[in-house]
Amino acid sequence: MKKADGVIIGAILLVCAALFLFSRFAGQKQTGPISAEIYVAGQLAQDVPLSGDAAYELAIGEGKVVLLVEPDGVSVASADCASQTCVHTGKITLPGQIITCLPNRVIVKLTGETDVAREVDVVAK
Repeated sequence: MKKADGVIIGAILLVCAALFLFSRFAGQKQTGPISAEIYVAGQLAQDVPLSGDAAYELAIGEGKVVLLVEPDGVSVASADCASQTCVHTGKITLPGQIITCLPNRVIVKLTGETDVAREVDVVAK
């Protein structure tokens, strides 16, 4: 195999990967209202619609988690935990996406409907 063959195969694989990612994620659009379910210690603490800008401060034991709710998504602004994984997750914008803060036992889950949820994924007999 020549060097040019490797370049051509690599370019084809790159184009295929780009087309797959585009078709997978570009088509997801929300079709109805989205809300954020906030769970603390496994219990639903609050269900917040994504209709306006708001900040929610959750005091959990000795810890604290600050959530930013915007019309286009939810993010964790700050948290009293060592890893800060929940803060680095960034903004979630589509139903089904989740942010977790394990040390503070907080889970934020977006619920709603997208046009992808209406499609049939698999039919088994």
